[in-house]
Amino acid sequence: MKPDVDLHVERLVLDGLSLDADAGQRLRAVMETELSRLLTEHGLPGSLQAGAEIASLNAGRVSLGSSARPESAGTDIAKAVYGGLSRG
Repeated sequence: MKPDVDLHVERLVLDGLSLDADAGQRLRAVMETELSRLLTEHGLPGSLQAGAEIASLNAGRVSLGSSARPESAGTDIAKAVYGGLSRG
């Protein structure tokens, strides 16, 4: 049985990426969906415990290219965040 994942991202800071409100919402939705999928399929990385709260996380540098679509950018960012949790 796969665990339930309740994910809440309060703030996502993307330096150097200019998006209008609609594209920003699509990116965030894709990022949350992909990160939830990673957590559900692979579990909590490292020493994280169920119910853990993380005040901040540096996911490192993600190269998106100047013409990255919000959907593909969201997936790439989610993978970087999951990697950051693993290094955490």
